[in-house]
This record gives sequence, C-alpha cells and structure tokens, in this order.
Amino acid sequence: MRKKTDHLGKLILTFILVGAQLCAIANESDISLRKASILVATGQFKDAIAILKQYEPKDREDELAISVLTGKIYLAIDRPAKALEFFEDAQAQSLESFDAAIGAAHANLKLGKFKEAERHAQAAKKIDNDSAEPDFISAVIGLRTGNPSRSNDSLVKLSTQRPESESVLIVYAKFLTLTGESLIAKQNAANFLSRAPNSPDVQDYLADLEYQSGNKTEGIRLKKIAAQLYEKQGKLFKRDIIFSWLDVNHLPTERPSAPVKPEGQQAVVPQPKTLTPPVEPNSKADAQVATAKPKVAPAPADPQPKLVSEIPTPKSIVSPQPVLTGLKLEQQPSAPKPRVDSTLNPEAVKVANAARKETRLQTTYLPENEFATPVQRFPFPPNVMITGGSGFIVDGGKKVVTNRHVIEDGKEFAIRTGLGEVIKVRVVFISQSDDIAVLELEKPLPADRAIPVGAYSKPRVGRNVVVMGYPLWYMLGEGSPSLTNGMVSKRTGLKDDMGTFQLTAKVNKGNSGGPVFDLFGNVVGITVGKLDNKKIQTDEGFVPEDVNFAIHVDRMPAIANAKVSSSESDGAELSTEELYQVMLGKVVMVATYK
Repeated sequence: MRKKTDHLGKLILTFILVGAQLCAIANESDISLRKASILVATGQFKDAIAILKQYEPKDREDELAISVLTGKIYLAIDRPAKALEFFEDAQAQSLESFDAAIGAAHANLKLGKFKEAERHAQAAKKIDNDSAEPDFISAVIGLRTGNPSRSNDSLVKLSTQRPESESVLIVYAKFLTLTGESLIAKQNAANFLSRAPNSPDVQDYLADLEYQSGNKTEGIRLKKIAAQLYEKQGKLFKRDIIFSWLDVNHLPTERPSAPVKPEGQQAVVPQPKTLTPPVEPNSKADAQVATAKPKVAPAPADPQPKLVSEIPTPKSIVSPQPVLTGLKLEQQPSAPKPRVDSTLNPEAVKVANAARKETRLQTTYLPENEFATPVQRFPFPPNVMITGGSGFIVDGGKKVVTNRHVIEDGKEFAIRTGLGEVIKVRVVFISQSDDIAVLELEKPLPADRAIPVGAYSKPRVGRNVVVMGYPLWYMLGEGSPSLTNGMVSKRTGLKDDMGTFQLTAKVNKGNSGGPVFDLFGNVVGITVGKLDNKKIQTDEGFVPEDVNFAIHVDRMPAIANAKVSSSESDGAELSTEELYQVMLGKVVMVATYK
C-alpha cells in the first residue's frame, strides 16, 4: 500500500513539475512577444525582428500577433506594400482583428489606394466602434484628394458628438498637425487635460507634440506623468512603452520597485537600446522623419472645436516672388495567404505555422540599415540642414523639373521618388527669366516613370486642376504626396505677369516645383507660390483666399523634352484617386543642403 502511495505521490509530483515547466515556458513566450511589441512601439525594429524570428507561436493568436507586428515594422520603415502582405495575412487568420484591419488601411493609404484604405477603415470601425482611428484614415483621404474642409468638418462633428473621447481628441489633433496647425492641436489637448487630467493617452500624445516641437523638457515631464497614470490604471503595457522610450532616448526615469503583473503577464521593460533621438520637425534638419512610428496622439476634444478655415494662416514663404516648396511610394502587394481553421485541421495548422515561420525568416531578414532610424536617408553628410521642394520626372526618366529657388545655393542634390527610390541628381539647367531648374538623374529611371512627352497642355481659365506635391514635408514627412483641387482663375499672374497664371488650388511650403495637372493627366503648370498673406493683412487689413500661382508649362526649356499642346484633350477625365495613382511614381521630392 505504501509503495502504491509513494508511486502515486511521485506521479503527482511529476505532473506538478511538468505543469510548472510548461507554465514557465508559456510565460517566457508571452514575455518575448510582449517585449517585441514594446520594441516595435518604440522603433527598435532590428531588436524586435530578432525576437520574432526565434519566437515559436503557440496558437493562432500568436501567429496573428506576429503578422501584425511585422506589418507595423514594414509600415514604419516605409515599405507599405510589404506591410500590406502581413496585415492581409493577419486578416486571413482573423476577420475580427482591429490592428490588422487598421494596419491594412494605413498601408493602402500610403500606397495611394484610397478606396481600399477606406474599405479597411470601415471594417476596422465595425470591429471597434469606439476607436476614432478609422475616422482619421477617412480624413487623410479627404486631405490627400483635395477635400480638407470636408475632412475637417467631419472631425469637428465627431468631436462635438464625443467631447470626452480621448481617441477622438487624438485623431483630430493628428489631423490638425497634418494641416500645419500643431499649435492648435497642442492647445486642444491642453484644454482637454484641464477638464480630464487623468487621461494618460492625451498626456502621452501631448508629450510627443512638445518633444517633437523642441520643448523636450516639457515633453519628458508629460511622458512621466502619463507613465504614472498608466500604472495607476493598470495599463502596464503602455507604461512600459514609455519607460522603453525614455531608455532609448537616454532619459532617466523612476521605475516601480515591484512591477505589477499586467493582464496576466509579468511586467517586462526592455533593456536600453541605442537609437537616434527624433528629429525636431520645426528645425529644417533632415526632413526624414524617424521611422519609429509615433504614438497615436490625442486630438482636440474642445467643446467647440476650431475649423481649419478659422485657424490663423500659416507663415508663407519669403522669396523674391511669391513662392513655395516640397514629395514619395512602392509596389503592389501579393495576395494574402489562405485562412486555416485550426479547429478542423490541426495538421494543416502545423504545416501553415512552419510555412509562416520560414516566410518570417526570409522576409524579416533585412540588412541592419533597413531597421535604423532613417535620420539621414538622403546621400548627404551628417548633421546638415536639408531644404527641399517638389518636382516631376521628364525626358524618359532622365531628368526632373523643379523651381530654381528650391535648389538655389545648394551643395549637393537628390530626389526621392513616390516609390521610395533615392537618387542623386545634378543641376543641368537654371532659367534666368523664370523660376525653373532642370536636374539630371545619376541613375535614370524607366521611361514609363516620366511624364510622357506629349502630356503637357496650356491652362484654360475655368478648368479644374490638381496641385500635387509635398507641402510641409519637413513636418509631415516625405512618405506620401498630397493633392489639392481648384481651378485656373486667371490667365496671368501677379501684376499680370504673362509667365505665370493664377489658380485657386491651395499650396503650401513644400509644393514649390511640383506639377499642376488638369483632369486628363496633362501638366499645365509648375507650382511656384502664393501671396504673402501676413504682409497683405498687415498692409491692407484683410487676408486673401485661394490666390496661388504657377508657371505656364510652355515656359519649360527645350532640355526638358516636353511638347505642349493647345488643343482639347481626348478621352475621359480622371478622378482624383485615379490621377493620384497614375502620377504617384512620377512626382518627386527634391532635396539639397547649403
């Protein structure tokens, strides 16, 4: 009897030990995946990939998380087509994943596939109706296709309907920042916090705004407040993201002596990693925004949100004549992987998991510089102040047309295409009579990447036109060009200048040198500038609206190899989305330093 009892005791002890080991392994796996998530959130992509490559998923949830994290990495390093593959793979595994749906929306947005972006955004909205991120996607689509007022109005309405929502505040603040109104975004966030001080998401986003605008001390202070609030509310994952961010930026912080166990897991704080601090957007220092994906920032939850049209006009660019300056893209993704039902076919799941791991080992193995924060992605010396504008590819992919003032006094020159290529260029022509310059690519692009030789037409008063370029690129990033709609309002420019014409499509600093298209896809002008609204307001007492200027396309030099037609265009007009898709790889950002 005693032998049986001893044997039973040993068996029970064995089960306990095995169970404990299995729990330890599971806990270690959870910790690894959690740590990878924190690394991704703070832009430490190379370290995150190292974890994901070695991680053995336990179930479909793990596979889903890995696909989403990998998609986020590719999205952050400006590889939207690759990111879309992983987000679609995640959607194939679960149609109820908000992160997968919103990730696919963001990837399609970067690719200029607005209908697909909107479709995924609406799918995400059905999964989580409380999140305002799908509304942000819709607003950015409106901004990119020339309908900023409609986008602003929709977010104002949402802010009025949900004045206490942190998510809505953050989304509207992000939108305001995109339109150049970061000061209003900060004020709205501050107003929200005055009413609801225990709002960690808003504290965190306001910290990002302050830090990125150069007020680093205030940004760090707000970060630490947000971390304390997250801890009090039991949101330890978000708290640990802040701790990791402080480590990455070499900033001391006080951690709790005994970490609280978050959501059934042990609290994990990644070890400090070396990473270049974020570039301050207001300094024209390298416009290449750090790839670390910024945290979702709180949008204004003001009871009476301000309309963009009511916001003070941003500073115009000073130039001998009214001028501006500022553009990027990628390839199409492959089809998503088929969905596997683990409850019906366990063997198929094993095969699928093995295939996914092999795919991860291949697709996530990238050179180290792929995961470095791209503070200096242009081929320029470090620590130079980059200036830039827009341009468009001509002459069968060999040259780029831009404004003279964009490259004037520059030392070296490069372009970034809408598909993400960075190519050195040299100046081969500068007009002495017009604000035009022509650059030659060090490595020519395929001929189909250029504006066709015959796709140039004279502007006609009353005709609809679209301005395409990279407005405020140093603040908004060079990831995607923007469109603004308008019409040709006058055949001549300032003081009846015959070399320019007037249009109502809005332009901002960064647009200079970019193309003005008609709706048939013809270039009808080269964006050059706007009135100095601040000076006119001071001198005349009013602010003019929708008075912008472009150079007549027939002023382009022969070296650009462009044939201008004065006849009516054949064929159907393009929608703004179709135009965006066609021209995305043909409009470039032009960069230099002095």
